[in-house]
Amino acid sequence: MKAFNSLFLKIPLRFFMIALLISSISLLVPASLFATGKKLELKIYKSTGGDFTLTDHHGSKVHLKDYRGKVVLIFFGYTYCPDVCPTTLVDLQQVMKRLGKQTDQVQTFFISVDPDRDTPERLKEFITYFDPSFMGLTGTTEEITKVAKQYKTKFIREEIESAAGYFFAHSSSVFLIDKQGRLRGRFKTKWESEKLVAGIKQLIAI
Repeated sequence: MKAFNSLFLKIPLRFFMIALLISSISLLVPASLFATGKKLELKIYKSTGGDFTLTDHHGSKVHLKDYRGKVVLIFFGYTYCPDVCPTTLVDLQQVMKRLGKQTDQVQTFFISVDPDRDTPERLKEFITYFDPSFMGLTGTTEEITKVAKQYKTKFIREEIESAAGYFFAHSSSVFLIDKQGRLRGRFKTKWESEKLVAGIKQLIAI
């Protein structure tokens, strides 16, 4: 409870309200809607994606190639994000629940586009609130920009007149990586959670 209170004080109340609301709604959705059984056509994107090295929320270097043999999900965001990040992470939390025991064959990476504020300590506190298996990644601005370019996604810093000082406009796409480290698709969890679950299961079975 002490840890939860500490997190509550550091992250806006709006974030928790959004997370709790979406979590409650998601639990009302029948499991059958997430398990369509349909086989997706998952392309191999040879010119997009690839290996990278960043720092995890424990302060250790992480290489994507170290996760060969697992299906990997990648989402770019930041912990001060007021809406897109918490809602997408709640969606991914529900995706993990739908996968059941197969979650041990999946690794989710949350890559922060805000290295100035998102220290490893803050990333750990934020990301593990959603799922203890999720991993927050950070690095220098140059390192993060390089990875974003590899995955052909963009983020733009916007200055605002508030205590936060600035925010980021960024994509809400979740990138699906197969066991060989190849990009196989990108999904908007708001509309495509069913497809994402089906795609993950398809790649696990290969």
